[in-house]
Amino acid sequence: MKKILFSTFALFLGLLVMTSCNKNQRAVKDLAGTWTVTDQTYDGVSVPKEEFEGTTYTFNECKVKKEDCTGSLTYNDPLKGSQTTAFTYSVSDKGETITMNMSFMGETETTVGDIEELTDSKFVFSSNEDGTEIVTTMTK
Repeated sequence: MKKILFSTFALFLGLLVMTSCNKNQRAVKDLAGTWTVTDQTYDGVSVPKEEFEGTTYTFNECKVKKEDCTGSLTYNDPLKGSQTTAFTYSVSDKGETITMNMSFMGETETTVGDIEELTDSKFVFSSNEDGTEIVTTMTK
């Protein structure tokens, strides 16, 4: 009887993990491509368009199980012009959380955000930075 219960539990756990991985992989597949930032808010207040205009995120597709995925962020620096920086990202929690790691001036910054919406053409994620909720909306 114990063997049957253990086998049933192991099968259930395996299916749960597989379902979770499938949702994470689906989110990575949906993210693949270049996204343009179309809106950004800080604590519900819209950021002027000039501050994010021309900002794009490119997410490369990868296999969730192997390692973090790669991508790049392109933005306009008022002093240097267009800048591109590489990042790594991962999706977890059944496709509901995104974690991005970027290096700026030798320091790695990690952003963990909630995936609020992810469709073929729209991606919205929110994060909290020093107590400020930041919501970023992007389109393909």
